[in-house]
Amino acid sequence: MAYYVIKTTINVLTLNWNKMKTNYTKGKWKVMDGHEGSNMVSYIQCNEATVATCFRINVSDEEGKANARLISKAPELLQSVIKLRNCLEILINTTPSGGKRNSLTDENILTLKLIDECIG
Repeated sequence: MAYYVIKTTINVLTLNWNKMKTNYTKGKWKVMDGHEGSNMVSYIQCNEATVATCFRINVSDEEGKANARLISKAPELLQSVIKLRNCLEILINTTPSGGKRNSLTDENILTLKLIDECIG
């Protein structure tokens, strides 16, 4: 039976990422229908403020509304990405003693850097 010593930085990760500040409009983002007869297909509202607008310029109404739905989920997607980022860093930093990096580890490190660029 083999025993491994596991190194981890879980406590550091939890502290750093729980303190991350986000500068987007807080609250539930809702897709609203655009104004009849205008190029505005949809807009995203939060707390009575418009946070984004989707116009019909070189896209169909259907595509414009799909874009609005995607944008409206940005805050929830961000929170999920932050959670996944924490898990990914734990995976990278938790290695059996004497373990070697492999292509999966390298791929995870590249993904981690991309996430940090997006949310940092």
